[in-house]
Amino acid sequence: MKQTLLIVYALLWSVTLSAQSKSVNVTTAGTLSTLLTTTENSTLTELVLTGTIDARDFLHIRDNMTMLEVLNISGVNIKGFNGAGGTYTSNYNYPANELPVNCFFNGLTNVGKTTLRSITLPASLKTVGTNAVRGCTNITGVLTLPVGVTTVGNYAFNGCTGIKIINSLNPTPPVIYSTTFATPSVVYVPVAGVTAYKAAAVWSGYLIASEKRVTFYNPTAGSLAVNIIKAGYTPLSSITHLTLTGNINDLDIAQIKSSMTALTELDLSGVAITNNALADNAFVNKTTLTVVKLPETLTSIGASVFSGCTALACAIPVPASVTFIGNSAFSNCVGLVGNLNIENVTTLGTSAFAGCKSLNGTLTLPNALTSIATSAFDGCSSLTGQLKIPASVTSIGTYAFRNCAKLSGSLVIPSSITTIAGYAFSGCAGLSGQLMIPNSVTSISGYAFAGCTSITDLSIGKNVATISDYAFQNATGLRSIVVGRSAPATIYASTFAGVNKELCTLTVPTGSLQLYSNNIYWREFIFMSEGSFTEAFGLTMKTGTGGSVYDGATLISNNSILNVTSGSSKTFRFTFTTGYEIDQILLDGQRVEDQVVNNQYTTPAITANATLSVTFRKVRYLIQIKSADNGTVNLQAEYGSRPAFSFTPSAGWNLHTATYNGADVLSSLVNGFYTLPAVTRDGILSVAYELTTPVGSLSSSPVKVFTLTGNIVVEGATAGEVVELFTSDGVRVASVRAASDRILLQAKQGETYIVRTKSKSVKLVL
Repeated sequence: MKQTLLIVYALLWSVTLSAQSKSVNVTTAGTLSTLLTTTENSTLTELVLTGTIDARDFLHIRDNMTMLEVLNISGVNIKGFNGAGGTYTSNYNYPANELPVNCFFNGLTNVGKTTLRSITLPASLKTVGTNAVRGCTNITGVLTLPVGVTTVGNYAFNGCTGIKIINSLNPTPPVIYSTTFATPSVVYVPVAGVTAYKAAAVWSGYLIASEKRVTFYNPTAGSLAVNIIKAGYTPLSSITHLTLTGNINDLDIAQIKSSMTALTELDLSGVAITNNALADNAFVNKTTLTVVKLPETLTSIGASVFSGCTALACAIPVPASVTFIGNSAFSNCVGLVGNLNIENVTTLGTSAFAGCKSLNGTLTLPNALTSIATSAFDGCSSLTGQLKIPASVTSIGTYAFRNCAKLSGSLVIPSSITTIAGYAFSGCAGLSGQLMIPNSVTSISGYAFAGCTSITDLSIGKNVATISDYAFQNATGLRSIVVGRSAPATIYASTFAGVNKELCTLTVPTGSLQLYSNNIYWREFIFMSEGSFTEAFGLTMKTGTGGSVYDGATLISNNSILNVTSGSSKTFRFTFTTGYEIDQILLDGQRVEDQVVNNQYTTPAITANATLSVTFRKVRYLIQIKSADNGTVNLQAEYGSRPAFSFTPSAGWNLHTATYNGADVLSSLVNGFYTLPAVTRDGILSVAYELTTPVGSLSSSPVKVFTLTGNIVVEGATAGEVVELFTSDGVRVASVRAASDRILLQAKQGETYIVRTKSKSVKLVL
């Protein structure tokens, strides 16, 4: 019973943690703090507010909602408030319809709310107070100022360097100051306000444009600019949204970059790009771009293509067709969000995604990747989930995952790796549990795992000869280190700086205790003992939909990597969604589903990194279609499917009866078609045909002839009536005089027969 309760509690806890978005209606200003739990304050990342709020509610958001990234207050009314408890450091009179002074900027610490990535302002807003959003360095993309805004105060958005596009809806320029904004790339205003904004103080120093959307088909690559101008879309610098189809090349892209200076959204999903490649520097530093869509035929994204496109605030635009991503291709695209799936990429350049700090989904690395280049994901501080390094990877570059602090779970280093480069995983505070350095590794460079504060157990393979200074600096969670090398690896004074050597135990190979005790740095570990080192390997799990895979009581997620001790095996249990069964189980590409017993599979001894792939399919059922014209036809139908059939009788015959699993379905035919109910078991669909010209004078005779459980059934014959059974070639095999209105005739399965009564002849197959 205790075990069951623990499982329930764990499930409840996981549900609580996953609930990171909430909508709240505040009926009384100043009461938001009472509407959120302590857990919500520390876990919510997205908040939608409606109702009435004031400066006290903003204070709560600023100082207590520690993980908040997305705030939508478009549906609130901001009420005036006078007194203490607001966002200012003392008593203050906060006007109504004003984003309060110091709203998301702490005047005591002079720090903005750096978790905030997006804010949607109220439609009723009139004023933005001094320092309101100052220092919120992670807000990116487009800032929309509602139509009623007349004043944006000093330093209101100062330091918000990620805000590259301002969309001001008021045709009359609001009052702003030289310190109000970090320099935006472009300001969009209503058409009627362009002249006024261009003449207004401070606004006149920005690029002012009104929204202009163009959808264009370009027939010939290399002629885009000429064709657009001929079509009357001038000047090119006025185009803000462009959707292209047709054909383009590098020249066209260069013209888009240099001539369309106000362009914010670019949709290339419908074009063919010459060589299916984006050339180096194609859109480098185009800071007006907020959204880009690329064609599904694209295979190559060159060096620095989107580097410095700091306003991009869309999902990462890498189509599944892309196999090459060049150096710095997306570096410092600070506004890109969502998952990073590059599962078909074979070449990934240096700093390809460095500085993409807002990517807040999971990272999927391709199995064909052999190298993770220097700084490839450096500073991708919002990526989440387990870091799964494919077994194909042979090298991980310096700074490769530095400061990817939200990557979580255990880390499996593939046995193909020989050297762990400097700073490769430094600052990855979310990596937790056991870290096993395989025997293939010979050296660990400086700062490789510095700041990995959640790793608790470290195993170091027998071939690691050198662990450089600061390699595990401030790995403060370490409580156990097991080493496999008999002769102590070379370490330095600060290799384990910050590790509590009075609590962290050190286990060395049997017979090596004295050697480690004599080493000037290893002997700093107080609790040292002898034991055995067992290497572990990574078992990558690929699980499909339609069922679940369990390791004991633990549900295995797709693409997770399990640590498996060398020489041991793993047993997995399978459960199925209703109507599903196992399709294939592949261990390193070899089918093993025939080894499943009682829905369990046990691997052989694991002696290297391996991949286990489990897929499910819908259960398939046998549907037998018995038609006198076609004989018996067997069809496989998936669980839940609804196959449809039509029946065309031979000349001189009409449809007489149709039964499915013994039930009459003739009335369910629509225009000669019968659609099965959702298939959940094997079934038999039987069809009989009636001779067009009746035998007797009663063409509407009530006699019915059909098959049922291996017999031919005749219903409705009158007492004393003779019923005859003939083979398809006319041989009579039975003659029965009806004693009741139901007669059973026995015959051979699969044969076609003709049943003759005084009023009709019916053809059917048994």
